[in-house]
Amino acid sequence: MSEEAAWVLVQKKTFTKWMNSHLKKVGTSIDNCQVEFDNGIKLMQLIKALYGLEVPKHNPAPKMRPQQLDNISLALDMVEKAKIKTNFLKTHHLADHDLKMILGMIWAIILDYQIKGISVEELSAKEALLLWCQKKTKGYRDVKVDNFSGSWRDGMALCALIHKHRPDLIDFDSLEKGNHKQNLQYAFDVAEKHLGISPLLDVEDVDVERPDERSIMTYISEFYHKFTSQDHKENAARRVQKFARFHQSIEESQANYSQNARELLNYANGQKETFEQRDFPDDFAAVKQLIADLKQYKLSEKPRQNERKLDNESVHNAVQTRLRANKRKPWDTPQEVHLETVDVAFAALAEAEKQRGRALRDKLNQIKDDLNKKYAERADALFAWLQSIKVATNTQEGEPADQLRTLTEKSEELNSSGERLGQVEEVHRTLESNGLEDDNPYTDLTYDELVTLADQVKNALNKRKQFLESQLSAGEKEGLSPEQINDLREAFNHFDKDNSGALDKLELKSCLTILGLTYGDDAINSVFTQLSGGSDKVEFNPFLEYMTQQMEDTDDANQIKSSFRILSNEQPHIKTADLYVSPLEQSDVTFLTERMPGQSDNYDFATYTDEKFA
Repeated sequence: MSEEAAWVLVQKKTFTKWMNSHLKKVGTSIDNCQVEFDNGIKLMQLIKALYGLEVPKHNPAPKMRPQQLDNISLALDMVEKAKIKTNFLKTHHLADHDLKMILGMIWAIILDYQIKGISVEELSAKEALLLWCQKKTKGYRDVKVDNFSGSWRDGMALCALIHKHRPDLIDFDSLEKGNHKQNLQYAFDVAEKHLGISPLLDVEDVDVERPDERSIMTYISEFYHKFTSQDHKENAARRVQKFARFHQSIEESQANYSQNARELLNYANGQKETFEQRDFPDDFAAVKQLIADLKQYKLSEKPRQNERKLDNESVHNAVQTRLRANKRKPWDTPQEVHLETVDVAFAALAEAEKQRGRALRDKLNQIKDDLNKKYAERADALFAWLQSIKVATNTQEGEPADQLRTLTEKSEELNSSGERLGQVEEVHRTLESNGLEDDNPYTDLTYDELVTLADQVKNALNKRKQFLESQLSAGEKEGLSPEQINDLREAFNHFDKDNSGALDKLELKSCLTILGLTYGDDAINSVFTQLSGGSDKVEFNPFLEYMTQQMEDTDDANQIKSSFRILSNEQPHIKTADLYVSPLEQSDVTFLTERMPGQSDNYDFATYTDEKFA
């Protein structure tokens, strides 16, 4: 078989498989594309399946050639309405079973439908698709994609392309470059089973010296559309995940604030009740300890609790700031944990603290006054008693024996002064231990003075007794604290064929397409006019500014709802299963489904999103 005959057969088989993958939408198929277009009906059905155009009124069973040609003309009119360029194709080519012209027509349809998202011109389509393949397979062992022919023969590039997007499906490390057939069949099987990509090619179609370029491009373009669509969904899922995790973080912060606010309120109310207690002890030292405890509270516990309060206020303010910065509705903080509620509780606590300090000082002054009075009463009584003995000692008259007898009685009475002095000393020691022994407003008598006076009275009495005894006896006694920007530059430079540092309209369109932005003729004209500023080319800086605008997340309600619609396949409600798109995780799905109104197969994401944005 000649090389030409071989590629014709491969294209015929590949194109037929491709058409059948779409014709099944309208309930038909093609077995032999060379002969089955001769009455125009299959072509009309193919255009309807691909572009959704209505099939015109035609002869459903043409027998004669003029009837067949009429049907073919109607079919070619549909091709023209679909804006498919089929150069030099005539009705008789289909009627006469001209295989090469028929294959050319099918290739034109494939180019327009399958690769129009990449470019319009075949050359641009080829370059854009090739660049995409090169970027996706860059760095893979034994893979070098230079074309859509021999670069794919050993199956390594195809396996690398799948592995890049779904590493869970291909064990790339186990592949051997020399195992062409095994590698190809492995890739075909995985693509069909896990990616839903029909095997348009057979192993023997690819494992040849020069695999057919158009057939390879047709098959590889299926992967481009599959993976770029998946990237689009993953980007939408990433936005939804960002939206969900933002509000999850907000709710966690709100819960954290509310819990801390309740703890602060419980603390403030409990401490206030403690401060309002007035069952103070009557012991001066014990009350002084309560005052010391209050002082320690002011130095330690109070600043710590105030710091907790300030930290919690910062959490609340951060929540409101994040909501405002992200154009969300402000948090309507529940009254029971509102900032003002906590402020009121802490203000009441501060007042209770102040009143407790006053009450403790009043209590301390009361105890001090009582002690001073008790001391004065006992001191004055002791002084008067000692004075009475002193007077009695100095005013004795009569016989010495009688005087001595009287003084002896007084001496025995004086010996009991220890008990009286002990009672004064008891109060004095209490006053002294608390630094209150001076400046008693109720008496000028000091304990030391009373001790001295007692000694003086005792000494005077003893001397008088001794004097009298001397008179009565002879003795005397004495006492003593810029990967993304590099990717854009690489894509821009790739399409800058003349190295002028600028792109013409066709080059710009191809560059935008490979970056995932597809435009019709009117749209690309508008973008080109905007970026070129009236010149015939677009330089890199305006191109970079434009791409920056396209790639950034606006994170507004419309973008979030648009992302939900992408996940729901443009349905107004979303199912639980639609949310299982990477990078969304189970926790994200659970969070959203627990909060969106609706049921598991009918969640109202639009209402939920609108409720969250200001």
